[in-house]
Amino acid sequence: MKSRRRVNSNVMQQFVLIKEIALATLVALALSVTGCNRTAAPNPNVAVHVSLCELYANPESYNGTLVTFTATITRLPGGNYVFPGSNKDCVYSLVRFEGNIQNPTLAELESSALASPGRKEFDLELTGKFDAGYSEEFKELFRYRIFPTAVKTLSPVRVGPPLAAA
Repeated sequence: MKSRRRVNSNVMQQFVLIKEIALATLVALALSVTGCNRTAAPNPNVAVHVSLCELYANPESYNGTLVTFTATITRLPGGNYVFPGSNKDCVYSLVRFEGNIQNPTLAELESSALASPGRKEFDLELTGKFDAGYSEEFKELFRYRIFPTAVKTLSPVRVGPPLAAA
């Protein structure tokens, strides 16, 4: 007859605990491998909707990102620039509007800026790639740029008040 040994209950409890830890570790590993606990990377072809003030507050977070925001655009001697306009609720710089995009109101802004006195402007919804690394000679006034892919006109061209970048 074979003798039966008594199993120590402490040994049995440790064995159960080790099995539970191993199972929890395997589940965590499976989740991390399959990506179930991660958020999907943003699609570079889909614009992130953001306020212009949010871009000013966190420029590096949006650098190289396709963004959409509302702003006011104006024509200055150095080119076209966007700023928060009458919705100014942040400290801002003028963002350089780079590139050629077909838009009748934008064409009107450029032609009327040359033909009549006063600074012209209009409100728009702008989608484009944001460049946080760009700045011009007067860094505090002219910082960042946007490479537009789409412009939606929100107002007619009007004479704007004097610009006072904060």
